[in-house]
Order: sequence, then C-alpha cells, then structure tokens
Amino acid sequence: MRVIHNKQEMLKKLIHNIGLAPTLIKKSPSILMDQLIAEYLRHALYTLTHGSTTVQPVFVTKLTNQVRCQLTPLWPDIFQNANADDPIRRVLEQLKQVGDVAELGDGYWLPTPLRLVRLLNNRQILLIGGVDTKSLITRFGDIVQPMGFVRRIKPSADIKHLINAGIDWQHFEDWVGETEKADIGIWTRNLLDEARKRLKPSGSDLTDFEVYMPCLSQTNLQYYRWISVQKLKKVPKEIVLCRFKQTFVTYCLGRLTGEKSVRLHRESELGQEIEIRKLLYGLDALYKCPTKAKFEQLNDKKGKLIFRSWLPATQRRLLLALGHEVSSRLSLSYEVSSDFQKDIFSQIQKLGIKIIEEK
Repeated sequence: MRVIHNKQEMLKKLIHNIGLAPTLIKKSPSILMDQLIAEYLRHALYTLTHGSTTVQPVFVTKLTNQVRCQLTPLWPDIFQNANADDPIRRVLEQLKQVGDVAELGDGYWLPTPLRLVRLLNNRQILLIGGVDTKSLITRFGDIVQPMGFVRRIKPSADIKHLINAGIDWQHFEDWVGETEKADIGIWTRNLLDEARKRLKPSGSDLTDFEVYMPCLSQTNLQYYRWISVQKLKKVPKEIVLCRFKQTFVTYCLGRLTGEKSVRLHRESELGQEIEIRKLLYGLDALYKCPTKAKFEQLNDKKGKLIFRSWLPATQRRLLLALGHEVSSRLSLSYEVSSDFQKDIFSQIQKLGIKIIEEK
C-alpha cells in the first residue's frame, strides 16, 4: 500500500479520483477549494437523494455535514466554518444559481435533471445538472469536460450518445433566466406605464422612506442613488421607485406629494416576478445614467470584471458558470476566460452597464 505523505499528493490523488483536470492543482487555492467542494456536493446530493427506489429530497445539514466530514483532512478549518462564511454553504448556493441543484424550501434540496445548453456567441455546449463529473465521464467518456462550476461538451464532439440517453436541450434564455427580450429601457418604460394604470391612493402616512433617483446623483454606485424623501429639493412629477425600511425592506412604484413634508400620494404594488436589481438598471438606462464596470486584462487567457453595484440573477448566473467569483461582496469581482468574454459582455451590456477596459 502506497502512503500519501503530504497535502499536495493528497490533492492530486483526489483531483484524479473525482474526474477533474490535473491542471486544477495549479489554480489558486480558492478556485481549487471551490471546485472540489462543488464536486463533493454534487456527488453527496445525488447519492443521498437516490438511495432508494424513489428520489427523496435531503435536508441541507445532512448534505453539508457529509461533505464537511469528507473534506476535513484537507481543510480542518472547514469544520469551524459552519456559519455565515461557510464555504460549503456558499458553493451550494452557487450551484443553485447555475442550475445544478434545486432548493425546494424548508431546507430540502434535490439535484436537477441533466440538460444541454448552447451558448449564443461561441456556440459551446454546457452540460447542466446535478450529477458529479466523475459519473458523467464514466458514463459518456471524455467528451464531458469540467470547466469551473459547470461542465462543457468537448468542442466538435458527437453528442448523439447524450441525446440517446434522454438528455434534453434547454434554451439558453430559459437557463440563464432571460424572460424578457425587450431592451431594458423599453422594459422599464412599459413597467412604469402599467404601474400608472394601477395607481391607487396610498394607505401609508410614512414620510421616512427613500426614492431611487439616478439623475440626481453624480456617483456610479447605485447604493448612493437612493435618496431620502426628506432631502428632496423638488417633488418629482414622474412615477418613482420607493423603498421602505421597517421590519423588512419593501418596494413600490408611486407618485409623491407635499412640499415641506413629502409623502407617498398614490402607489402601485410591484409583482413578485419583478426583480428589483434589474429594475434599478432599467431606471439607470431610462434616465441615461448608466453604471460602469471595470475590466482588467490579466493575461492573454483571462481578465477580471469588477462591479460596484449588485447584479441581477441572470448576469450573476452566467458569471458563476463561465467565470470564477473572486469576491461576492462589493466590489463584486469575477475572473473570466477570454473564450467567454463575448458571451459575458453581451449579457452585462444588456443592463446598460458601460464596461471600461483597462490594459
């Protein structure tokens, strides 16, 4: 029996055993850890949910504790990281974002079915779903290639075997969550027009709330584009997005009234399907006050995108799938391969964001 004497050897053996590329050992420690955690989560979730004749959801602590026990020899501190900054919970949430796993509610999780997604620009095919990479390679061969959090199909490979195995196609727009094809400015204007038709007298007497006013702020940060109504020098005539901070944060579209004491006069509720982060970018576009993202070319193979405001789910999903999240806090930072810059840039620019390239 060969004895493994050091952590580096252990990592190389582990990377080989779970079907990842040997070059992963050369990646940064954070990328290495995240990809290993992702594979162990996929494997554990699939095994736990398919242990009987019927598929049964698994509770989150059972799933994360199993992975934590398996990886403790490599990273002993993971055992103590069971709270807000727990890397296992963070990676699980990221797998949910890219569509490999699904949260059912009340703490229960399931792997998602396998499906094929073709990217719009470079036409590569992603294999999305909650089966671990080793099992996919065992079943379909080396046409399945790990690529960060997701797996892709080897370029120019014959995918008949995958189709014959019952793996369906999923449209790119459905996978990424792009339900609205209209320009974001047009989408926002239509939303405001519909809100005007539904305006009703406000039942709130609150005078302490904020409105989103991109045209009144010189800053590039959306955070500072929220202005207290008490600081408004002039009541806007148009409909505005209002934010109330009480027990929890709520939003509505409405008209304001008053001079010395500004209040909400008429309001229109926002449906649950409306994503506030997307609406903020829509208002930025409507008022011609776009935010900016910075792109740094690190080398000829990759670059880094930096955002100073939060991103909607669609754009974050694509960045998690095709890049690596360096920072999930503001400023958001993602490393992206040159192969996928066109796909990523096109989605970012749909928000009206201006990408400033730095050499």
